[in-house]
Amino acid sequence: MDRKTVMKAEEIMRPADADIHVDHNLCEAQARFESFERDRLLVIDGDEVVGVLQHADLPEDRDTWDGLTIQEVMHAVALPTCGPDDDQGRVAALLDKHPFVLVVDGEREIVGIIERDTPPGGGSGQEQQSADPTGGRSTRDGEGRLHVYSTRPHVRRLREPR
Repeated sequence: MDRKTVMKAEEIMRPADADIHVDHNLCEAQARFESFERDRLLVIDGDEVVGVLQHADLPEDRDTWDGLTIQEVMHAVALPTCGPDDDQGRVAALLDKHPFVLVVDGEREIVGIIERDTPPGGGSGQEQQSADPTGGRSTRDGEGRLHVYSTRPHVRRLREPR
């Protein structure tokens, strides 16, 4: 009898490492989209995930970026979630309705993300080393100076439903 192995969410997910703070500016968002090579960033406020920013949300006209923050262009929406032990059937059902699913533990801390393009077994599909020792938390200004926004990892937890 040939039985298919049912994978759990924790076996499919990859780290949910692409994030940005609500008060960062759009230039910072662009830098993170490029450094993480993703089209989506989780938006955090303190230690809570409050929404999502798509690369397409950035205005095409960069002259309008001055003074805008992430909070002004992000999507504050309920984010789909599953537990680490949920099976691939539940994950697939969520991915039929949403482009991604956050994997959260019992304390609602985010332990990973599964996107429609996440290959089985997690990862990015192409293993790569980041040359950025700050993990994407830095940008260069117009004069080439490096600015690091945070060297501490964020504890990302979903905002409690209200």
